Amino acid sequence: MAIFSAGEALAEAPMEEFLGWHVLDPANSTFAQDLRESMLIGYGTGNSRENQQGNRPETG
Repeated sequence: MAIFSAGEALAEAPMEEFLGWHVLDPANSTFAQDLRESMLIGYGTGNSRENQQGNRPETG
């Protein structure tokens, strides 16, 4: 589970930087909210699959 959490943090940082550069008000932007939710849903889906299937995350 720690690998998925680390991956989420690694995906979140560049996303926030992108939003800082390209969105005037990321805190109140519908696009920024959609992007954040999509990232979280994607990681939630990955974690659910891992828990259901019992596969350990692979790092290499």
